[in-house]
Amino acid sequence: MLRKFNLSVMAALILWACCIVFWSLTDNPVFFPFETFERDESPYLRLQAFRVSVFVVFAYLLALHFIAPNRRFRAIQALQIYLNIFTIVSVTVITINPKASESDHASFFGLLGITLIINFAARPTIRKYFNRR
Repeated sequence: MLRKFNLSVMAALILWACCIVFWSLTDNPVFFPFETFERDESPYLRLQAFRVSVFVVFAYLLALHFIAPNRRFRAIQALQIYLNIFTIVSVTVITINPKASESDHASFFGLLGITLIINFAARPTIRKYFNRR
């Protein structure tokens, strides 16, 4: 009984996270519980990419829990998952919005470089350095 309740709560959280991602990408961001966002001088596109990627990672890891509940991740793998999703979401946000500035594009290329370095560091031959022993 408790397991079914937990799974239904996780399914509701996955659905909520996917809705937040969809609303944010359609330029109608909604914050918890139902507060809308007013644009100001902060780098809105970077904030939106960060926020959407957190929700995508949240939904992805919860969905993985449904598929393989006993799977464990190392810290470098969790970072790799987040950076890969953050890079993909950043590309999506920058290409959707025509008002993206040169600094937004430059920050994307910096993020891409960091993501490639982490992907290289997470390879199985190098990963043994990140084990706790």
